[in-house]
Amino acid sequence: TLARLGRYYHGQDADGAGDPVPALRAEEANLLHALALARAAQHWGDALGCLQGLFVLYQRTGRDGEWARLVEQVTPEFIDPATGGPLPGREDQWNFITSYRVRLAMGARDWPTASRLQHALITWTRDQAAAALAIPGSQLTPGQSNQIHTLAVSLEHLGYILSSQDDPGCLAYYEEALSLYRRISARTEEANLAGSLGNAYKDVPGLRDLGQAERWYQHSLTH
Repeated sequence: TLARLGRYYHGQDADGAGDPVPALRAEEANLLHALALARAAQHWGDALGCLQGLFVLYQRTGRDGEWARLVEQVTPEFIDPATGGPLPGREDQWNFITSYRVRLAMGARDWPTASRLQHALITWTRDQAAAALAIPGSQLTPGQSNQIHTLAVSLEHLGYILSSQDDPGCLAYYEEALSLYRRISARTEEANLAGSLGNAYKDVPGLRDLGQAERWYQHSLTH
């Protein structure tokens, strides 16, 4: 029940549908207790649901240190130390945990770690989307479109990590993500990414082209 609650408020926060923080504050101790129970019983999906709720609470209230310690505690239960990939049967949870680790590395401006982890996410999401990528866009099922969307988000995030380091290599990842968003008609995501492309052409020394920056900002506004 508490895992469902965590997932619900995580979704509410992502959708901008109200403020979940007061409810999450009230449930924090229960979520932590449920997380401990789920870990002990190896109910990994439930553990992730609790973590999703706690992520929103800690992120929205500036408790980055507590969140970092919690992620560090649970990471060994999802990640194979030999490969950095998911432990068998924990692939979906590994995806979220690795995303959390990327965010923490970015917050600490540990760009090498953030890039390494994001590359691992891209490899995994590309493998998951392999079959969907071979199907024409008009024939994709909702599940296949979601796989392509997840890959596009992973590529976009690596583009952002690289652009934050003034690395012109960001452009290739942004462009691939853009092509995938177009493939699944994700217009809002395309518009947001067009803004990021404008920023890259404006701010990254190796890419600086104000004409291109203006073009992508205009594209963002019209989508």
